[in-house]
Amino acid sequence: MPVSSVEIENRLAQYPQDEFAIKKVSQNEYKFISNTSIGTMVLRSGGSVEGIKIYALFESQDHNVVNVTLKTKVRVELILTSGIILLFAVNFYMINHEQSHSNWTIIFLPVILIWLWLIYRFQEQMLALKVERYLLSLS
Repeated sequence: MPVSSVEIENRLAQYPQDEFAIKKVSQNEYKFISNTSIGTMVLRSGGSVEGIKIYALFESQDHNVVNVTLKTKVRVELILTSGIILLFAVNFYMINHEQSHSNWTIIFLPVILIWLWLIYRFQEQMLALKVERYLLSLS
């Protein structure tokens, strides 16, 4: 049974926010925020850090058909971490370039960044599945 955009908006406002929180960003855009998030240290909603989040854009095609687009944005934590790792690696290399130390730490630092990215991506995928399941239950 098709659902109008007004009905979706009413149902989103009534969601109990057990698995995730829902916040309206603009007229047709909502933010779904996970209540738990490893890496951003969020254990329940209501903190100062939002943690893992997915954005949903609702575009009404006609009175009974609504297209939903789910998307994520670039994580600021990954940008900051990659910058810090890059600076540390360059400084480490410049300081130890003339010495015979092993450069395993320069190789290990990008592995940390990839690990963090994988953890965030996995959590975003899990949240997207929960949101998708919830949105499909609205129809």
